[in-house]
Amino acid sequence: MSDRLSEGVIDSRPRLLQECLVVFAGLAAVVALQIWITRNGAVISHPMWLDECVSSLLLTDPSFRHVLSAIHGGVDTNGPAFYVMTWPVVHALGAASVSALRPITAAIMLVALTGTYATCRRFVEPGRAAIGALAIAVHPAVLVQTWQVRMYGFWLAAAAWFCAYTVFVGPRARWRARLVGCLLAMFLVTSHWLGIFALFLISVTALGLTWRDADRRLNHALPFAAGLFTLGLCLPLIISQRKIITVPTWIEPASASAVFTQLRQIFVVPSIAVVAMYVVLRAVMKAERRVRVSGGEQPSMLLPGLALLFYPATLVAMSFTMQSVLIERYMLPTVIGLAIVAAVAALPLRAWLGRATGALAISMLVAIGCLELNGLRAVNRSADERAARVLSISNRVLGGAARQHLVFARRFEAYPLLQARPDLADSVALLDFPASDELMRRTIFERDLGRAVARFYPRYRLVTEHTLRAWGRFVIVTNSNEEDELRRLLPGFRLVRVGPDEYAADAR
Repeated sequence: MSDRLSEGVIDSRPRLLQECLVVFAGLAAVVALQIWITRNGAVISHPMWLDECVSSLLLTDPSFRHVLSAIHGGVDTNGPAFYVMTWPVVHALGAASVSALRPITAAIMLVALTGTYATCRRFVEPGRAAIGALAIAVHPAVLVQTWQVRMYGFWLAAAAWFCAYTVFVGPRARWRARLVGCLLAMFLVTSHWLGIFALFLISVTALGLTWRDADRRLNHALPFAAGLFTLGLCLPLIISQRKIITVPTWIEPASASAVFTQLRQIFVVPSIAVVAMYVVLRAVMKAERRVRVSGGEQPSMLLPGLALLFYPATLVAMSFTMQSVLIERYMLPTVIGLAIVAAVAALPLRAWLGRATGALAISMLVAIGCLELNGLRAVNRSADERAARVLSISNRVLGGAARQHLVFARRFEAYPLLQARPDLADSVALLDFPASDELMRRTIFERDLGRAVARFYPRYRLVTEHTLRAWGRFVIVTNSNEEDELRRLLPGFRLVRVGPDEYAADAR
């Protein structure tokens, strides 16, 4: 039994579109099933965390022009593509609450997974392509971002569909197809500035494979040039965003242990067990030992997607030469390469062994997704408990006759409160302070971004030490694990811990 990558592949765009619609609906059904099995509907409605609050501010802003000004001013230091494309959708649907925004960004992630399916579908039959897409749907990094109101799903969608364009574009493509490729390349670099590395890996690999064919070379050169040109046009925006930041990054300097940790989190995941199962089967079953390819140069076009497996290496190089970017979510495009590996490794479903192992693989992946969703609930529970505690503190401090001033040392506690209770905006403030070498770089980074937000959204107001001394007494909220940092922020103030995350302060 030969295992030819080109058997059962798809060339018809209408048929591919029909399949993708079915896959999108199927993935949505799997997601709903996992939520039902785990009884974790709270994943949609639980309180937002800091970064989600920033996204919500921009997405629900009534003025699109003001959104663009806020991004230019550093309210969010990522690219504008996600907000430009999602803001009209949010306002057309009237989505304002967390329970309305999260399904929108979850749907965008499903679009990304569907794009990954389309890329795999160019080389393998539907069942194996579905296994590839499902393998990354339950990847912890993907699952987390599925249920966050952030740009990462949009970024992954741009990368996945750009890969699909790369493998499907014909030798003599029409200008409309090339225009789609250019738009996807533009979205890839303007969803997240680090998308330039993904664009480079995909495009340069594709160009290397098609360099001798002028028409095919143009298919990949135009989007690559469009992406680079767009990023060049965005340089003033990037510079403007960086102006408000007085430290290079909040991320700790790169180290060997940090590299190992991030690589482990992106590559060593439970769904890899499914790939391992197929590798073992191919090793022991003589009929399925080799993946034989045919179809001329077509199988070689696997390489642009597989090149994304080297995407973390670009971030490691940047971390040691420029500034650290060793964060799991920054490595998200890597999962497209993992999906291709899973799809190619899977046994063909035309024989009984392939169908049996395919059913087992899908069952395993759904179960893994349920376990990961339960793990996400446990992670969210800690943040949700803190949010509830902060709300309780604010109700007690700001209520009744003994009303006091309430100040927050960190945006992590302040923004979720104000997102849930905008009516408290006039009663609470975020601490502003001068920079100091004694403070953590994250503390200074967050202060800088807090200043940017307060500039465009005054209800997120700041308060300085001068004002605090005029008040004399106030209550300040921070993570109790950072009490030492709080004392460095307020030298000359007497601080008494009242309870978890709550301190009474007065000027000495």
